[in-house]
Amino acid sequence: MKKLLSLIITAVMILSCLPFAAHALTSVYDGREAESIEVDDISVYEFTGGYYPNNDYTRYVYRTVPDKIRVTFTDGTSETLRSSWFYNMFGAEVTVEDAQTDETPFGIGHHEVKVTVEDLSCTFDFEVVESPISSLVAGSVWRYETLDAETEYHHPGSSPYWDYSYTYYECRSNDVTAVLKDGTVVKCEHSVLDLDGESYYIYQFDDQNVGNEWGVGHHKAYLTVMGATAEYDVEIVSNPVDHFEFEDLYLREHFDGYYTGGTRFMY
Repeated sequence: MKKLLSLIITAVMILSCLPFAAHALTSVYDGREAESIEVDDISVYEFTGGYYPNNDYTRYVYRTVPDKIRVTFTDGTSETLRSSWFYNMFGAEVTVEDAQTDETPFGIGHHEVKVTVEDLSCTFDFEVVESPISSLVAGSVWRYETLDAETEYHHPGSSPYWDYSYTYYECRSNDVTAVLKDGTVVKCEHSVLDLDGESYYIYQFDDQNVGNEWGVGHHKAYLTVMGATAEYDVEIVSNPVDHFEFEDLYLREHFDGYYTGGTRFMY
């Protein structure tokens, strides 16, 4: 018995060391077997198409890749699939690899990126193009004290403070334009910069926080897009409202209201 058990353990150990054959990428719908995958080269403007993991560099995330993976099958047919479709069609996940790190961020130029699905892989060229923006200009805005503010909390249970929403699409007096390096002036609307058929979100930031609430007066705020930043003035105007008055209300019993839970009437 001990000898048989020893032989079984030895066989399992040997099998665990043997290389396994790659899993064929086969469609669960029609049985077609994938032969290769391909991704078109991509180019993006610097400071776009990614996020800031540590505020020092942009980590690009290839947001357009899932819509551009072409699969060629052994029967000669081909399809362009999104990454989510690979799991439904093949039961496989799409992975993307590159050399981006804190020490080696992607700068302007060409970079190689690898896409892998099971035993199939390909590479494509990812080009980071210099930002076309020379400068960003923003006009001043104003907000009424407390009336144009929202109650914010630094953390749950803390004292609230007034946080002013001063975005230019909410304020009549602000005007934001981007000046391109070729001299072209582009007006920005609805918090985005439209360029070459693409829309780029304009980020906003300021120094409002607990202990640094904005009072009546002038304050600095900033907009940024594609590496360009604009500083502009936000004026908090004294609240013109002295007080509110309400007339007494007349409510009809079990009529001017609604039932909650089917039994309780709320006015």
